[in-house]
Amino acid sequence: MPPTAFITSATGTLGGALARHLLTLHWTIHFTTRNPTSPAALALTALGAHVFPGSWDDLPALTTALTSCTHLFINTMPSFTDATAEITQAKNILLIAKQLSVTHVIYSGALPTFSLPQWDPAHWTAAWRLAKVEIEKAVREAGIENWAILRPGYFMANFLGEKVVFQHPLAKDTGVFKHAYGKGEVLPLVDEADVARVVVKAWTGGDEERWKGREVAVASERVTAGEVIEILRRVSGKEILGEWLGDEEREREEGSVRFSLENQRSFAGIDGLVDWEVVRGLGVELGTFEGYLRRERESLDETYVKVKAIE
Repeated sequence: MPPTAFITSATGTLGGALARHLLTLHWTIHFTTRNPTSPAALALTALGAHVFPGSWDDLPALTTALTSCTHLFINTMPSFTDATAEITQAKNILLIAKQLSVTHVIYSGALPTFSLPQWDPAHWTAAWRLAKVEIEKAVREAGIENWAILRPGYFMANFLGEKVVFQHPLAKDTGVFKHAYGKGEVLPLVDEADVARVVVKAWTGGDEERWKGREVAVASERVTAGEVIEILRRVSGKEILGEWLGDEEREREEGSVRFSLENQRSFAGIDGLVDWEVVRGLGVELGTFEGYLRRERESLDETYVKVKAIE
């Protein structure tokens, strides 16, 4: 019989991509959600996934959902009111998984930005980034023999839907991307479908030993900030423009724009955290940003519906 996998964040971008992929391979998929009647949850159950009402803090719901599972994919989300909450949730999931004899676990975390020169342990985002480190440690020490850790790059999904509002507050309505990425700064963009393909490769590729204890960065394509804007403009057909801000200009910004600019600067040099030779050796076909936008055409059009079309 095909394996059974419990997937966290199955109603989200990455978890959803993995759940849909495994369902095409006739795996049994379990997931929890606070709202089983949400469009995302209903779409997955229509494909054959099994939903279990509850949150990652609901230990009985987690126990029920993890029962009979052989594989576990962890992709927890941070709580912006309590940086320790994500750690507790991940540890609880791992503990229950171990007790129920889950044999395989993959954690999808984040690139180790604390190793970049500008890392500031006093910055307000530090606790949330270091939480990923604690979860990685918990995965290594959970006692589940077949474990691996993935560290995805900058998600292409950040340029669509409500995610772009967080990353670039003005872009959705005006088409203007105010950004602080250095001129020529390279972003290791990643398609969530590519991360899902890596997980599937690790679980079904026939090289289980190669994946035991593996820790690897995953990205799809190296694209400069300027190229991101150019590709968005070309594929969308909208007047999308980039506005690079230097130090003095950033100091004059306020509110959500100032926050997004500070966040961007913390990622300077992030491409250096990806070993592209290793990525090319993962054995999966990787996509491009342009291909991603064309695949997600409906979301692209909805995101920039207010932006003037190119004449």
